[in-house]
Amino acid sequence: MTELNIVKAQIGGIERELVNMTPHPVTVFDMDGVTPIVTVPSSGMVRVAETVETVSDGEGQVPLVEIVRDPDKIEGLPAWALGRYVIVSDLAYQAAKTLGRDDLLRPGPAVRDETGRIIGCKGLAI
Repeated sequence: MTELNIVKAQIGGIERELVNMTPHPVTVFDMDGVTPIVTVPSSGMVRVAETVETVSDGEGQVPLVEIVRDPDKIEGLPAWALGRYVIVSDLAYQAAKTLGRDDLLRPGPAVRDETGRIIGCKGLAI
């Protein structure tokens, strides 16, 4: 595993470590959506193992597939550490709920620039 990019931030009045396991930096804004609080660089990516089965396919046609995800096989998730939160995608968060991890957070509501491009999130969601 690559070295984790750890950023410290105040959460609930306590200094905590944040590690971002999404493929892009996460800028967390205050709930006003204007004031940036912290940017957490990517430390890699958590991936939920999946199998893909073709349901329908024909030459020149858009294939239809069924994706089955296995929450017991989550790749790239760092070990739990006291005082540390790990930011993951919503998909990884939902899959990892079965693992009982209490250190996972996901980006809150999107913050967009004037062109509609996502530039961050309002808080982190539990």
